[in-house]
Amino acid sequence: MSEALGGRWATHPLVWLLMLPAATMLVVLQELEPGTPTPAWVLVSALAQHLVDGAVVVGGGALIRRRHPVLPVPVIAGLWLLAAFGRSVTGAAVAVAAGGRDPELLFRLLSWSLTSAAWVPVTVYAIAVIVKRRATLGELDVIEQRLRALRERELRTSETTRAYLVSSLSETVVPVLDALQTTLAATRHSMSGAAAAEMSLRISQVHDRVLTVVDSVGSLPEPEEAVAPRPPRLSRVVDLRPDRPWSTALLIGLSTLALLLPPAAAAYGAPSTIELLVATAAAVLALGAIPAALERWPIPGVPAYIATLVGGVASVLLALLVMLTSGIDSITSHGLQLAPLLAFSLGGGNVMIRSAIAVSNANDAAESVRAYRGRELEALEVRYLAVVAQERERLAQIMHGPVQGRLAACVMALNFHAGPDAEPGEVAAIAERVLDHLSAASSDLGMLISRPASSGSSVSAPEV
Repeated sequence: MSEALGGRWATHPLVWLLMLPAATMLVVLQELEPGTPTPAWVLVSALAQHLVDGAVVVGGGALIRRRHPVLPVPVIAGLWLLAAFGRSVTGAAVAVAAGGRDPELLFRLLSWSLTSAAWVPVTVYAIAVIVKRRATLGELDVIEQRLRALRERELRTSETTRAYLVSSLSETVVPVLDALQTTLAATRHSMSGAAAAEMSLRISQVHDRVLTVVDSVGSLPEPEEAVAPRPPRLSRVVDLRPDRPWSTALLIGLSTLALLLPPAAAAYGAPSTIELLVATAAAVLALGAIPAALERWPIPGVPAYIATLVGGVASVLLALLVMLTSGIDSITSHGLQLAPLLAFSLGGGNVMIRSAIAVSNANDAAESVRAYRGRELEALEVRYLAVVAQERERLAQIMHGPVQGRLAACVMALNFHAGPDAEPGEVAAIAERVLDHLSAASSDLGMLISRPASSGSSVSAPEV
């Protein structure tokens, strides 16, 4: 919790901008004079107060973060309370200077302190846990996709490794070997000692090329990594059953009263205060009953977050119905003036407070799953590398036997029996035998290419 409250969202400019509409509506209520239109200076006061709030929270937070990337909870709480004090002083100063009003500093301090304590921490915390859950689900998706791809590759490692070997041999070794046979067949009866030495060098190059191909099996090019999926949709992130619906509904109601009760009581007196209490109580009933009912009797195929949305809409409609038709406050315009901020508070609280509770609990489970899957992926990667190494060794043993043995024998024969001073008849005899073994090596190579890898182990290298 301390990381969420003291993280980057605690002093983020976007959070500051997000709070501007609600803060402006609250300033209008604080400066409201029943029966008179809202003067322009009230909007100027709202903007000035929000700029002061931003300077304290965003600017002050940026300075402190130079030494503390995560702000301690007492520090961030102090910034929020200092911002509430700055709002109060600014609002009082503008009211006196532009509106000729009493400063009412204590009232403003009470109103902004309650509002900050009730709404700022829960808003910051909700945004932080939602962002964290989105990141965690995205990482989990990547791990799951990587696990699926690696399991598939592990199942076909032998086939893939051998296919790579066959492709490399067919493209680089077989054509050269065929060319050597053709040249040797055409010149074996008239080959000189120097030509035999050159042929030995060319066969030696083929021998080395086969070694290079076999050794490269252990470092097969990795298949293209799975493209990281897009970040999860917000609907998936918050698709959670409402947790503790009744206690959450009560918390939303109390936060709404902390926001609206001081300005409503100051502007309209007891009747509007009582009407606001009744409307909030009705909203709490809807916020608790509807999610609880849908949790107990879920509708098949309906996402879990629908319960939150339905409860929120119902609570707003029920609260507005009480404010506008109950008659507790005989002046209907009072309810109309309180209605926008009431609806904003109930709707926003339903999203923010429920998300803060439900998503926070879900994050713990998601982190555990991600950690478990991460360990499973690490173990699978180790096992996969061992399988690749084992397959490489098997293919290397096969290749070093029939093919490499014959090529090495040809090189040795030409080097020892076909020097520059060798007799033409002796060179021709050696060339004839080398041609036979080149043909046999080519045949062995063809068998390795055309048959399963395991059958190649039955071919043995002859002695020359």
